[in-house]
Amino acid sequence: MKKLDVVALCGSLRRASLNRQAIRLAQEVAPAHMAIEELDWRAVPVLDADELAHGFPAPVAALRTRVRAADAVLIATPEYNFSIPGGLKNVIDWLSRGEDQPLDGKPVAIVSASPGPLGGARVQYDLRKVLLFVNAMPLVKPEVFIGGAAGKFDAPTGACTDATTRDFVTRQMAAFADWIAGVQRMRGSAAAQSCPSQQASAARATNEQETPWHSPHPTVAPRASRTSTKTARPRSSTPAWARTSRRA
Repeated sequence: MKKLDVVALCGSLRRASLNRQAIRLAQEVAPAHMAIEELDWRAVPVLDADELAHGFPAPVAALRTRVRAADAVLIATPEYNFSIPGGLKNVIDWLSRGEDQPLDGKPVAIVSASPGPLGGARVQYDLRKVLLFVNAMPLVKPEVFIGGAAGKFDAPTGACTDATTRDFVTRQMAAFADWIAGVQRMRGSAAAQSCPSQQASAARATNEQETPWHSPHPTVAPRASRTSTKTARPRSSTPAWARTSRRA
């Protein structure tokens, strides 16, 4: 089975972030053919159009290259002020620049962990809107919101101590592997249809399908046309100017 290369982005820079611990949990429970590497985006500057006019800064260029090469992206993020953390949004904004932006058609899975009871639900819905706009392919289900996360991870080691959370993330990573494979099949099919040789083959197949069908039943003779019984009116040999009626 093909090895799946997944890169992970944590929405928090804090080293002991609950969402970084969620990424480690995903690494532990991912299918055997999936490898997850967390990317460090600490050096990515704030998006500046003046700087972009001179090209992508080195940290941004490196990040774009790595995301483009990966099969998929896992995002684990907290919820800041009911929405997406500014740093994570800035990273997505940098990645989205240019016609060759690496999130185009890229499968993405989202998990959020929070000390609160909702587990970051609001950030996920805002993040999904952004990902749809950059033409990414977010996994829809299962959704994973880790509420009360401080009590579900061991503080010194970062290990998950909650069986239910471990089960949720395990099932999400299994579904993510299937989603990645499905997106790759879809994109491969679309690429094949755009290939000239494939189009020619499709045209030949269409022509073969359009070969006239011959009925197995005897051909019915066409109905004889009726012969008109009306007698044709003889054409007058008198010129039109001479046939003008004269009035007294």
